[in-house]
Amino acid sequence: MRIDISLLGDEPINNFKDYITAAFSPNYILNDPDYLSWQYDGGNVYVAKIGDQIVGHFGFRDFFYKVGENTKPFRVLMNLFVLEPYRVMGVGALLAQKVFDTPADIVVSGYTAVASKLFHRLHPKWHEMGDMSRYFCVFDGNHKLLSEFSIPKIIAGKFLLPPAENKVFSMEELSELWHKIKDRYQVSIERTKEYLNWRFINHPSLKYSFLVARRKGIVSGYLVFRFEENDAFKIGRIIDLVSTKEAECELLNLFVGSCKKAGATAADFMFSGKEYGESLEQAGFFNVAGTDFDRFPILFSPISRKKFNINIAGTMNIGLDQCYFTKADGDQDRPNLY
Repeated sequence: MRIDISLLGDEPINNFKDYITAAFSPNYILNDPDYLSWQYDGGNVYVAKIGDQIVGHFGFRDFFYKVGENTKPFRVLMNLFVLEPYRVMGVGALLAQKVFDTPADIVVSGYTAVASKLFHRLHPKWHEMGDMSRYFCVFDGNHKLLSEFSIPKIIAGKFLLPPAENKVFSMEELSELWHKIKDRYQVSIERTKEYLNWRFINHPSLKYSFLVARRKGIVSGYLVFRFEENDAFKIGRIIDLVSTKEAECELLNLFVGSCKKAGATAADFMFSGKEYGESLEQAGFFNVAGTDFDRFPILFSPISRKKFNINIAGTMNIGLDQCYFTKADGDQDRPNLY
């Protein structure tokens, strides 16, 4: 049986919609042509076909990352899936071979054990890097979803009330801030104006909010967040945070205030690296590692108890504690259903 691998751009979109419906549901996010075009830049998806039937797909995007003092291309993996009857035929390996055919380093956030075994076979440098840290803050401990979890006692630091939110800013200013302070981060995605517009402003289905701190009129930090709500549980989620050390607490206080004003039950931030832990704890967050909350859901649309972490793997020879990744990396921050 012949299996053909080609780019989605060469395939009628209705064929892909039929495949996604069979693989997931008619309401799955990849059935939205606007989201599909946004996520994959209009074509960075390989599909596997048997005759006229699509039986699997593997998407990716290419970005530039800061690595030490250099800027290097990276391929970020997104969405490998094969219809169950065809998995034993090696369809996944054929798709992955195409996506892995790049001189760039490769990284993925959030993947299965099956995918991990496949990636190990395909690339000699492939290795597991570990899980993102998760910091959690509870505003309403009486919510039924929290009833089975023991909430740690938090001793938050004392700090001044934050100034009024500054809503006037541009993507150029945020990108300029990144270029000024990016040496604070050993490995992280380059936050250019184009990237920020694509990732947060032009997203076809999610609405992001920004908090911006200034010092003497110059942007000194920004925080990107959004809310998710399911079954009367509302959570504020930090998606990205870039800041000078001096502005961290200000931004986190603004975020906590925004969450309380919106009636959120809780808030969280998932990231890797050595930054922000102390300031998060001062703002009333706790690290979920070693607590009941290391088994708290991370997917809320809908709520799922099948996944509790975001694991990172790739081909670069560096420890995860040296990498600043957030939920904005990969496709970990996205809607599952409408």
